Amino acid sequence: MPRLLDGLKRSDKIIKIWLTTNGTLMPDETLLPLMRDPRVCVTISDYDALSSRKAELIDMFERLGIAYNVAECASGGWIDFGDMHERGRSWDETCKIYKTCRACSSCNPMIGDKLFPCARVARMDDLGLRKAESCEYAALEADPERTRRNVEKLLAADGIPCCDFCDSWSGARIPAALQ
Repeated sequence: MPRLLDGLKRSDKIIKIWLTTNGTLMPDETLLPLMRDPRVCVTISDYDALSSRKAELIDMFERLGIAYNVAECASGGWIDFGDMHERGRSWDETCKIYKTCRACSSCNPMIGDKLFPCARVARMDDLGLRKAESCEYAALEADPERTRRNVEKLLAADGIPCCDFCDSWSGARIPAALQ
């Protein structure tokens, strides 16, 4: 982990590095100096009693000036987004899911030369389960101006067809640590 974090920090293309912990282990001492970088932020997923070292982590991060936040997870657990079959929703319903989906606004995975709005469409495309339609990713091209236009077009979309293959945030809740 220290080598990976050091390598990420050396890249001027990396704007932010998010590390996530469930609060059960303390970081290796060799990692701590690397975590004091302004681009690094640690998210502590708080699973109540399961996150047995959360208080120690917070104390250490405060003392060392390491940026962190705490994400309350115990009450909601994990969300089952369902299997990857088509649901048969109308385009309006699919667009509503896309516009309200936190996964599409918080993390944009990149695989190869494609930037996707969510991990589900990226993974389905990568595994060959369903080929992503051109409106479901931004092609990352050699020309920065074309790439910028592609990303802007993706971000301005009202919806993507892949949302019809997902239960979104309405899926069943799976209690923390039982997934």
